[in-house]
Amino acid sequence: MRNLNLYDLIVCDIDDTLIYGFWTDLMHHTWNWFRSPKLSAVLMALQDWFNLYTVNKKLKFMIDNSKTPIVFLTVRADNRHTFNILNKILAPDRGFELIALGSDYGFIEKPEYVYNQLKEYPDILLIDDSDIIRDNTVDLGVDVLDPRLLKEKFEV
Repeated sequence: MRNLNLYDLIVCDIDDTLIYGFWTDLMHHTWNWFRSPKLSAVLMALQDWFNLYTVNKKLKFMIDNSKTPIVFLTVRADNRHTFNILNKILAPDRGFELIALGSDYGFIEKPEYVYNQLKEYPDILLIDDSDIIRDNTVDLGVDVLDPRLLKEKFEV
């Protein structure tokens, strides 16, 4: 397992990275089909209230045992339920920052965010399930981790 304490900052995705499963897939597809912020907000609330997600336990363990500052960077819309889910998953004393881009352009905005952080944090680790986002970020000289390799059932 990678030692996350070797980095100055961890930037981590949420959907299909820290959490995954049927509901995150449903949320992704309903957004692509309907582009409805109201429907998306309802689905996020239901996900929070009924714990409709599977946690990537190995990644959770690594994050909980790291002292490195962490930013959860997601393309989800800003919604308190996302914050609630992270609070339920992570160790009680594990601080974090949540940045919800509310964007369809994560493949551009996530590497751009990491690039802007390089001035303050020279050693950054990006954890994201998207091949495109990881490829665009590694081009900046940033270390990346594919969280799909940490799932209990490996699926690519």
